[in-house]
Amino acid sequence: MTEFLRFKRGKEVLEYPKLPASFEGNAFLPQRAFIPIAFDSKKPPETLVMRGETVKEGQIIARTEEPFSVGIYSSIPGILYDFVDFTLPDGKLIHAAAVKLEGAFDILGRPSADYPWRTSSHSEIIRAIGYSGILNTADLSALPLIYQVRNALKKGNADIYINLFDKDPSSGIDSILFDSFFEEVAEGLGIMAKILNAASVTCIHKLMKKDLFKLEKISETCEPFCKVKFINASNDYPFVQNNYFANKENPFLIDIPTAMYTYEVVRTNNPITSVYVLVTGKAINEPKVLKVKIGTPIGNLIEECGGFKTMPAQIILNGLIGGLSADTLDIPVTSTLKSIHIPGKDSIKKHSIEECINCGLCFSSCPLYLEPKKIVKSIEAEDLNEDIVKQIKICSGCACCSACCPSRIPLCSIILEMSKKIKKGSIL
Repeated sequence: MTEFLRFKRGKEVLEYPKLPASFEGNAFLPQRAFIPIAFDSKKPPETLVMRGETVKEGQIIARTEEPFSVGIYSSIPGILYDFVDFTLPDGKLIHAAAVKLEGAFDILGRPSADYPWRTSSHSEIIRAIGYSGILNTADLSALPLIYQVRNALKKGNADIYINLFDKDPSSGIDSILFDSFFEEVAEGLGIMAKILNAASVTCIHKLMKKDLFKLEKISETCEPFCKVKFINASNDYPFVQNNYFANKENPFLIDIPTAMYTYEVVRTNNPITSVYVLVTGKAINEPKVLKVKIGTPIGNLIEECGGFKTMPAQIILNGLIGGLSADTLDIPVTSTLKSIHIPGKDSIKKHSIEECINCGLCFSSCPLYLEPKKIVKSIEAEDLNEDIVKQIKICSGCACCSACCPSRIPLCSIILEMSKKIKKGSIL
């Protein structure tokens, strides 16, 4: 099925294929997992195990770099036999710990604890979230959830917002997960409302009348802690209006997978070792949603989905609008991976980067009235004045500019990468 996406600004309309897929359960276990321990880091990652050591499932093996240091855990039991690097098409490196499967599992397939979060103390819940290593994928920067929680608590009562649909509509994973696990999402929201002493929980949705009972579950779970509001999303992309967060001193954004993982780690007191991934596209035989061990090569998932039906044009990670092209099947599943798209050659007209033709589409399509071309030129020239930095900080990462660029310049990715550096304090 082909769907059409109309931008909020400008006259651009994108079309993209959307294939039916549903949750199929746990993916096959990888014989070798390449667990990411650092991304494009100039410093050696802080590893806590050495080559040749035996590791258990859920054992901490490394910590991410400061200022957002959290634990990274082995997703499978076995022997850590090497540390390897993977290069992404944009030149970034993934530093990974290579583990060969061996021995018994301590989490998978065993009865898990069921801690009652409603009667647990705030400190117990916050400790579980801090231990788990959850990254909040509501924002493309994907910061550790525990750091966002602690910062929000310093500011006072938070206003929680969640989109009950995909920020990138071509992805589809969030909508599928909410359809299958809306009760877990509601529990995760309830946990966040409790520990943040939330003033409100606002759900932005695109649900039909027949699915409104799912919202009732959220109300039932969250109303003991705060007010619950529901807002219909816009029909144009990006679906979330800018004024939703206006005049809010402490807005806290969360997405569906993060809510689910929050409930899972608080209930079981186990770290996150698996993530939900959608594998789809016209070139794949059987589109599926699988719960995948972190570090599994993406080629394993494609094989589990029946392999290629036709010659793929590309492999795109995390959505067709703002996603990243992959040029190898060896790239491991990370804690921020949501979807793998494998479009056929008839779906992709052109993807090579060319020189800017000064068409102005990036400016006319930006819903925040930013100047993507000007921002990127300043970044490339290393000339960041006050106005440019302000625009970089305002950028929401919707990727309208990249999606409509006829020269295929990754404008949004360049801007967001600089935004990360500014937030880390490595720039300015």
